[in-house]
Amino acid sequence: GIFGAALNIIVIGLIWRKRLSTNMTTYRVGVTVTALQGALLNTLAAISCQVGSSNTLTMRPFIVQVHLFHYDQYAIVMYGPVIVADILLFVFVMAAFGIWELIPSSCILQYLALSKPHYSKLRRLLTAYGVCLGLIVYSIPFFLSFHASPDCSLELTKTVQHVHNLITEDLVRVYGGFLSTKCENDRSVMSLATEGVFPTYLVGYFIFFWSSIRSYRLLNSFGDIRSTRTLELQKKFFTMIILQVDASESIIRNIVLRLVILSLPLGLFGLAIITGMAMDLKTLALSFSLWLVPIVQAIVSLTFVTKMKST
Repeated sequence: GIFGAALNIIVIGLIWRKRLSTNMTTYRVGVTVTALQGALLNTLAAISCQVGSSNTLTMRPFIVQVHLFHYDQYAIVMYGPVIVADILLFVFVMAAFGIWELIPSSCILQYLALSKPHYSKLRRLLTAYGVCLGLIVYSIPFFLSFHASPDCSLELTKTVQHVHNLITEDLVRVYGGFLSTKCENDRSVMSLATEGVFPTYLVGYFIFFWSSIRSYRLLNSFGDIRSTRTLELQKKFFTMIILQVDASESIIRNIVLRLVILSLPLGLFGLAIITGMAMDLKTLALSFSLWLVPIVQAIVSLTFVTKMKST
């Protein structure tokens, strides 16, 4: 978590230290927003893995956040103060949704820079991030989906105590739900997936596919129309947003790589929902894969930023 947050902060520092022409402002903003989202997610991961000592003999977790799939139960387990846990959960779910809801922004910025050069910088930014904002607003009601009713919370807590082999002194707060609704006013995990996660994910990636392919075709069609430096920067930016370092690779291969990297957490989530299996401690793979995504994004963004030349 600390490593990923530091990488993203370095990316932000480098992109704003470089002296770029005014028509490159949208590139700077696009890289900055992606890095800020990554820094937030990694900071939450760092905060959620702190270990403190409650006495001189035994180490107790102060704040630890992990996931747990157990048959038809999905639990988010928070060890630590309840108030802190409530805040962390809301922000963490929001940041997790942001992994795919912010994907369209950089792609749209690139496409508008190529196809609508007469648009003002403000209009490009409003168009690109307006789409992302719409996805975020739609998903806000789902950020509280994991606050289960007392009865369901009690059942989830018993499962966590069994799987994690807890003792009564362990301070734990369990959130989550069941595959189908069991308690009144609770949202099922299936409804969260089908109404919240997958629709925003599919819309985000549809826009990503469409704008990436359009940008790729436009870049190859310009030839000598634009300056060599401008085309070089745009191709590097395009390379960055599809998480690939060789722009000569085919567009399909690039998009598949992007999907593999960013879809691992969601794939594990979907697999557990469909199969209803007891992943138990194996669910830790979901926690670690979520923290890995912004680190990969930061490394690719850092490669792009370091190759940019100041004016």
